[in-house]
Amino acid sequence: MKRLLPTALLTLSALACSGSSEHKSKADKDKSDKGGIVVVRIDKLSAKVPKDWKEVPSKSSMRAYTFQLPGAGGAKDAELIVFRGIGGSAQANVERWQKQFTPSEGKKREDVIKVTEQKVGGYPALYLDAEGTYNSGMAFGPQGPQKDYRMLGVCIEIPDKPSQIILRGPTKTVAKYKKEFDDWLNAFK
Repeated sequence: MKRLLPTALLTLSALACSGSSEHKSKADKDKSDKGGIVVVRIDKLSAKVPKDWKEVPSKSSMRAYTFQLPGAGGAKDAELIVFRGIGGSAQANVERWQKQFTPSEGKKREDVIKVTEQKVGGYPALYLDAEGTYNSGMAFGPQGPQKDYRMLGVCIEIPDKPSQIILRGPTKTVAKYKKEFDDWLNAFK
């Protein structure tokens, strides 16, 4: 048993290192000479991000892209994250995200958490729109309860490479970017 632990740790380390280069590969990012526009690539799909989305260093090797979206009306900035090759079914991930939200006082879950089916670049996807008090429970998410928070989360069911896109932040800021976010999802080709 004692011999298995070092072997398991070495294997996990090797997998983590090999996975992080996939997510941070410069070949995945295409910055044009005109304005430095970033093109997000997910499998064979790609879409240019809006100019006011500022790409920032990722906090985790699991993140393929991380963007900061400027706050609205005095609210804090929102964060947009793209994950590629994340495990678990779309349904399981959306259910996990739903559990991270508690409706504001006087509201019911069905009033503030909506899940719809759609297509992203021809692939089936589940789209979650949730708001209330957010408790991420993740090491690289906001820590502690975040009141008046909103998440737009999309699980794209790409065979062998399921991917997720999450826009989360203060309700006011996410509301400002919802249409732009939806238009961006529809631009993936």
